Amino acid sequence: TCALPILAPLGGDHVPIQQGSPPSRPRFVRLGTLEGRKMPLEIVSGYRRAVDQGLDAELVFIGNASASSAANNRAVQAAIDDGLPVTWIRKASDDQVQEQVTNASALLSLGVEGYGITVVEAIRLGCPVLYWGVQPTGAIMDGKGAQLIDGSSTEGIARMFLEYARPDVLARLRDQIDVSAVPRWRDFADTVAHACANGA
Repeated sequence: TCALPILAPLGGDHVPIQQGSPPSRPRFVRLGTLEGRKMPLEIVSGYRRAVDQGLDAELVFIGNASASSAANNRAVQAAIDDGLPVTWIRKASDDQVQEQVTNASALLSLGVEGYGITVVEAIRLGCPVLYWGVQPTGAIMDGKGAQLIDGSSTEGIARMFLEYARPDVLARLRDQIDVSAVPRWRDFADTVAHACANGA
């Protein structure tokens, strides 16, 4: 028998390696339901502030509505209704998700994640990641395709949008991608097996 928890990074090599195809107009993608722990309200607020300061970039939410916070859902829909270049894709297929991430400038992973496997999946697809909060995978891949930003305030998120919408900054971020650093499922299995064999 094996007593968990065991600290073993989940693999990302189930996703095929892609080169990524960044758009001419910056496009930031947020993947996941609109639950509060994923900070959709804060992301929209920071995005609005950045737009007020001259940001020209798209923001895409992929995921179902929040079941616990109607305010989060309203905030995203209000940005769309106000004519901002915000898109909300609900019930996206796996192919749609892969297409959106592959063709994004960066994936946003803000808030609290149990592990955050979308970080390594995005990096395998050639899409860099901007992260903040409790993000175990972001920390593992920091400097290898993931970049820590200041997501502690609306102002910090607005600065993130303004900075990473710059082509030169996005190019440097993309150049840091190292798919060889993405944890493998074989390594995960070996770590679990070793821990169990040693009475973890």
